[in-house]
Amino acid sequence: MARRPLTRVRAAAAGLALLVWAFAALPRQANKAWSRLEFAQQHVRDPLGKIRREQYGPAFQEAIERIASEIPAGASYDLVESRSPGCSPYWIRSALVPRTPRSLGPESELRPEDLRALTTASPRVFVVGCAGDAPALLGPDPPTGVVRP
Repeated sequence: MARRPLTRVRAAAAGLALLVWAFAALPRQANKAWSRLEFAQQHVRDPLGKIRREQYGPAFQEAIERIASEIPAGASYDLVESRSPGCSPYWIRSALVPRTPRSLGPESELRPEDLRALTTASPRVFVVGCAGDAPALLGPDPPTGVVRP
């Protein structure tokens, strides 16, 4: 029974330490929250294209605009998943909404002849992949390095 008072003292000391830490951190956290609210207020009306251009770079946004102009809204497209940092399938899919993606899997597993068959199909099948470090609408003869055998 002699241990109980010591346990309560430890618990009270831990609670007090947590309370002191919270009060010490409060001004800094409030300052961070305020600066983020100011940033949000300044940029809440920015167009989506400008936001993407700043976040992912101009090459990404220009490529997305070209692809979106080719694929009709509401249409579907096939997506070749690239490992290139500028061609993340997640960001490509979100940038091309309301178009519906269908994954063809990683580019390392797609054979050039499969891609050629898809891109020459009638009616036209849209295949989005990566050329360099930007998304691209792939044709029957993909640029070098887009699809590996």
